[in-house]
Amino acid sequence: PTIDEDHPTWLHLWIREFDPRSKARKSRGCNLHVSNSALDGRWTLGFPSAKGCEIARLLILEETYKQRSFIKSLLAPLLQKNDPGNLCNEQDGRKL
Repeated sequence: PTIDEDHPTWLHLWIREFDPRSKARKSRGCNLHVSNSALDGRWTLGFPSAKGCEIARLLILEETYKQRSFIKSLLAPLLQKNDPGNLCNEQDGRKL
């Protein structure tokens, strides 16, 4: 999220789609009635004060960090299993 330099009460966001299948649906034209901002994920939020805008930006950054950390902790065991450096000989347990 970034605060607009000319308008300190405007917060610009880009929210990427989580579902990879949605890109295929969009390219087929199924969402023609949806606004362009909804399609590309770009949003501008207005706040009554610059302080409120900054607080919202910090909260979004905090939540983003929490979600990244959570996903990283979920994927860590899978990534360690698939790491070529962690391959073991099935019979005696020694690394190859």
